[in-house]
Amino acid sequence: MAVQTNDLSETIVRIGKSLAIHLPIAAILMGLIYWLTSNFTDASEDLRANYDPQAVMDTLQLVRSSLWEWLVIALIVSFLCSALFIAAAQRRHPRNPSEGASRKAMWVALMLAMLVATGVLWWLYVSQAEVQVQLMGGNYSGAVTLVGIGTMLAYYLSTALAVTVTMKPSVPASGVLPTFWN
Repeated sequence: MAVQTNDLSETIVRIGKSLAIHLPIAAILMGLIYWLTSNFTDASEDLRANYDPQAVMDTLQLVRSSLWEWLVIALIVSFLCSALFIAAAQRRHPRNPSEGASRKAMWVALMLAMLVATGVLWWLYVSQAEVQVQLMGGNYSGAVTLVGIGTMLAYYLSTALAVTVTMKPSVPASGVLPTFWN
């Protein structure tokens, strides 16, 4: 049976590593969303046909704000889920790989909870603001896909790279990642 410990300082450092993974992903995604919403041609044809160019650009700025709000809140949820997993994994000191995989169900449950929260946040911040009507279809699909994949990637990398080496079996496919930061 694995030993239970509570080393708060090491847990805080590992949660800080999770934050260090989430922040660059947030910056990259914000830049990509800016790129998808910064030009007059990024607006839907209906929006361009019915409004003057300045009104279109103002609308695109509001669209960008809605997408950024969704992104930031979704990444905060991802960070909180990863911090919870890291804190729970940090309390275990397994002696073999099967004990190291003891938190896999929790990892999956938190991933699913994060995905559901991201979907609900999309509905609240993006769908309700009718962003899909104001952007070109490809740009809207691209932005939604980027946020979804980016949020999953942030959760996966932050949990896989921040847990102890002995707890890596709890994160699916984390064995292929380097252990330089664990």
